[in-house]
Amino acid sequence: MLRLSKAVLSLVTITFLIGCAGTYQPPSSIERDFTRTINGSKEAIINAAKQVLILEGYQIVSSDKHAGVISTGKRQMNLTENECDCGTTMGLPYIKDKRTITNVSIGIVVAENRITIKSTIEGEYLKGDVTQGIDLHCVSTGKIEEALFNKVVKAIR
Repeated sequence: MLRLSKAVLSLVTITFLIGCAGTYQPPSSIERDFTRTINGSKEAIINAAKQVLILEGYQIVSSDKHAGVISTGKRQMNLTENECDCGTTMGLPYIKDKRTITNVSIGIVVAENRITIKSTIEGEYLKGDVTQGIDLHCVSTGKIEEALFNKVVKAIR
């Protein structure tokens, strides 16, 4: 009888946990373009942006001064709901759960006196868990881009 009770309890628990993953609601936030004016030549802005990205722990995977573009590889970061929206389950933000992993990559496009910064955030809840693990689509709130922009402005001065 005890074995049957344990089996039923385990089955109920597993069903509940699978149900939680099944209630995923994608982000309600809308991705916004982060383009700002900045005083400086194209070359000065690109050099400052590269310095900031490296100091922030990003690895630059491609850069073209003539085209004015910089791309980074993924960097694992502990983000908050202030920085991104990765959706919810049962009304609770996934990003609040410490088992959510987020990786951020940055793309920067530079022109004379103008910079556009785009972050791509990939989230994963319960990485490697076959029954509950899910990939999350995350949307930046603009805080990551704003922080990088402010650091680039300081690096140019």
